[in-house]
Amino acid sequence: MPFSDRLDLATFTKLADMEYGFDRDDFMRDVIQPIVMAHLGEQRDAGRMGRFEGLDNRSMRFPDAWNAFLAGTEAEWQYTLPNQTAHFVLIWAIDGSNKGDREEGGDKAETIPAAHAALCALMDEGRFVKPTFLPIMKPQPAIDDIRCETTGARCRAIIEGWQPRLERLEMTDRRGWIPLEQVERAAPQTIEIDLPTGELLIADYIRAPGLPEAIERLLDESVGDERYGSAYSVDSERGRYATTRATLAATGILEITTSDSSIAIHRNENEIAFIDGYDDTDDAPSVVGMTQVDEICCDRWSVVVADRSVVTRLMKDRKGRLASFLADREGSSVVRLDVAPGRWLVTFGEAIHAPEDAASIGVVTTARTWFTMKRIG
Repeated sequence: MPFSDRLDLATFTKLADMEYGFDRDDFMRDVIQPIVMAHLGEQRDAGRMGRFEGLDNRSMRFPDAWNAFLAGTEAEWQYTLPNQTAHFVLIWAIDGSNKGDREEGGDKAETIPAAHAALCALMDEGRFVKPTFLPIMKPQPAIDDIRCETTGARCRAIIEGWQPRLERLEMTDRRGWIPLEQVERAAPQTIEIDLPTGELLIADYIRAPGLPEAIERLLDESVGDERYGSAYSVDSERGRYATTRATLAATGILEITTSDSSIAIHRNENEIAFIDGYDDTDDAPSVVGMTQVDEICCDRWSVVVADRSVVTRLMKDRKGRLASFLADREGSSVVRLDVAPGRWLVTFGEAIHAPEDAASIGVVTTARTWFTMKRIG
């Protein structure tokens, strides 16, 4: 079916005339997204759509959602496929219709139909490019801000004839955009932490007076402005690993990025495992050889583990402020756990999240494993 039969001129005109806001958001979700997904479904079923290649060991929301749609499954971020495709329509409804020029006296009767015709031709062809305003301008890819959540690289999708490929922005290359290369699967990450007293404080964040400021100051002194760049970005797997290492080196505090879910703490005498508080069956999962001792709510998408002596030192606590904080309502969410003092090995990262991967480091569970701690000295 031609795309113009799905998205008629009247509907396109209504979208082009809408101002930014909730009404337009609702229209995009309730009207435009079903139209584009029906069109994509037809192309998929006819065998016209190709796969994004080169995604092994990468996490990229739009390409993952595109490939899952082709396979008849769903990716974690499946909503990005209808969102991004509908946004392509919106680009043409606004920029392609020269709405700004019309408001200054342009001819609405000419610009909107022309933009609608151009968009429908592109959707029939399977070519996703932005409008151009001068004959000498080269059409640019419409889906041009895809983030690789493994490496942090900024990428764009080239889609021509329903065949997609990915390019990566490389500022040191004169071409700017280069073909996306393969990456190796990350190994489990390890780091060692000293626990002088073994009195652990665990939370999504420890908001004791003066502690957050001390951590920020030490990180600024240690890493500098680079901590705000892509190398330490929480938007990528590698950036999160670098932040964990930098934080521990600068402060003696362990911070692991997680989801915003409930994290269960399981332990035995010399090991601790931090896993999701639920599994695919919605049951409370167990860890073989360990006992659950507590759980924390990770509203801040992280778990912080600190030896009490480290926190006291960073707070320069000479007046018992930490004890007062822990006894107060604000400190009641901090889990206190006593373990053997000494050096502990922390294992973390994407490579141990899946149950089959966690089993390779001795954690047998049905839930996602975020990190483990094991006494080594």
